Amino acid sequence: MKIISVPLTIEAMERLDTNSCIDGDLKELALEGLDYEQLWKSGLFEELNKNLNIIIDDYEDEKIPLERLQDAIKIVEEFPQKNGTKISSLLNLFRVALERKTGVFFYF
Repeated sequence: MKIISVPLTIEAMERLDTNSCIDGDLKELALEGLDYEQLWKSGLFEELNKNLNIIIDDYEDEKIPLERLQDAIKIVEEFPQKNGTKISSLLNLFRVALERKTGVFFYF
């Protein structure tokens, strides 16, 4: 399973770094099977990688820090929406991270 996590507080982000999160620390999007495949094939991760100079990929952990979230949100908002993908769910996570002043963490 692939997980995209947003810590809801700065303290939760510190706990995420030490793998000691408690209930209520994270808002997460779990991607499995067809959901992951459709999102991967949409090209969104490739676009984020290219524009943010990051590596969202299988067997990689990656993050989008607070200072890059506005850029990430713009990329996702302008990305063509495809039926059945989790793009809108991902956009919501990015917005939560911006609002909470944390980041988005990918565990693939």
